[in-house]
Amino acid sequence: MKNIFITGGAQGIGAAITRHFQAQGWQVGIFDVDKEKIAQIEEDLPNVYGYVGDVTQPEDLQKALEAFTALKQATLNVLCNNAGIVTVGEFEEVPLEKHHQIVDVNLKGVINTTHAALPFLKRASEAVIVNLSSASALYGHPEITAYAATKAAVRSLTEAWYLAFRRYNIHATDLLPIFVKTRMVNDHYHQYSKLDPDKVTLTPEHVARVVWKAVHQKKVHHLVGKETRLYAQLLRWLPAVAVPNIVRKAMGYEK
Repeated sequence: MKNIFITGGAQGIGAAITRHFQAQGWQVGIFDVDKEKIAQIEEDLPNVYGYVGDVTQPEDLQKALEAFTALKQATLNVLCNNAGIVTVGEFEEVPLEKHHQIVDVNLKGVINTTHAALPFLKRASEAVIVNLSSASALYGHPEITAYAATKAAVRSLTEAWYLAFRRYNIHATDLLPIFVKTRMVNDHYHQYSKLDPDKVTLTPEHVARVVWKAVHQKKVHHLVGKETRLYAQLLRWLPAVAVPNIVRKAMGYEK
């Protein structure tokens, strides 16, 4: 039985990834701050083991990974860095501590988790690190500045790890989805200048299927959703001087 460890695995996209891999016969370790959601998923699904903790705390991660890999002498085949948070608003209106928290969870959390998991991944004959980046990594977003910056950094980390970890037979890959029907979007859509929740078509289950595909392919980046693919093509082919205005209008950011 293969094994995957998912941060933020008890809710949203993480829960969808958990269910998808469990349905394929994998043993799943989920790491999340929400104790009640972990308990519910463990109750609903066999071969899912939950660990309460915070990705900003390396000791929490170390204990969880040691416990998960001790189960049936499990080999860690896949690490999925999914945990993330967002705050929407003008840069100067978002409290500084919120900016710092986003960096701590979305960027430092990925570094903490991968650093803790690497010794366990090395033990597998082949392993994969899947990072959840974002379409906002393609070009900065003025209403989620820190979030977009962390996702761009995660994209860069993925490329670096793809090169660095090949000698261990560890493949690094990431996903860049645009808005997904999750609580992260539902709770904040009204704060964006231009976001109609009825037009958000990507679901957590869609993203989970792409994670499954990413684990079994050798691509570095996966653009999730037709809007993301179109956005990436426009950024690639438009003249550099035109990009800022095009992006600004596309986001409805006319301030």
